[in-house]
Amino acid sequence: MRKLVAPTPGNHALLAQLNEINAALALEHMAELDPLKRGAGNISYVADRVDGLVGLGAAGSGSHAPGETAELSSFGWQIKRAIIDRAPLRKAAKQPGHSSDSGLPSANPD
Repeated sequence: MRKLVAPTPGNHALLAQLNEINAALALEHMAELDPLKRGAGNISYVADRVDGLVGLGAAGSGSHAPGETAELSSFGWQIKRAIIDRAPLRKAAKQPGHSSDSGLPSANPD
């Protein structure tokens, strides 16, 4: 069973960065939700080792239940937000001497 993700300073910092991206894209500010109201996202499996956010999937209704819908019109801004959010990671990965300690294979073998 997954546990709820407790708020941490790192999670607050990630939410602040997300809201900077939202502002740049003229999207609504996202407030922090009480863990009891947002449930346990997949990040809960590693939340004791890494900061993270939940609830960044497609907009829609009926989350994870029969009859769930997704608003296809939300995909455009979700994709833009994801690209902007990951830009610093791509830049850091290209720096000389950078090595990943994730243990995962690199997407770019060069």
